[in-house]
Amino acid sequence: MAIDNFTKTGIQSFTDSTAWSGGVPGSTNDAEINDSAFVGVGTSQTVKSIGTGSGNVLNITGGTFGTLTGTGPSTNSGIIAVNGATFEVSGGTENNPGKIELQGNSAALVLPRRTRLWTAAAASR
Repeated sequence: MAIDNFTKTGIQSFTDSTAWSGGVPGSTNDAEINDSAFVGVGTSQTVKSIGTGSGNVLNITGGTFGTLTGTGPSTNSGIIAVNGATFEVSGGTENNPGKIELQGNSAALVLPRRTRLWTAAAASR
């Protein structure tokens, strides 16, 4: 299946179906935010994978944002900001040369066993 690309720039909503090349991505879609966007999501969502380009932000402010295969065919080169919500990687690899920021007391990052979190620091060792 092709990557579902976020096509709008600026401050936007993840659930805006007109902002995605294939509609709002779901559990069978690889999603990519790569056009100078700050994309907010305040409700629980699950995608197959999520990638961000440098300078892009996925801002999770409510519920659980889940990815079944980490970054899948992409990387997180931007920022995944988790503010009072949960970012859950169910499996695969989270290729992360960018940042995952946990903000607020109730922010959580869930990585089950056998999930790989690759960071720029780990790659340089």
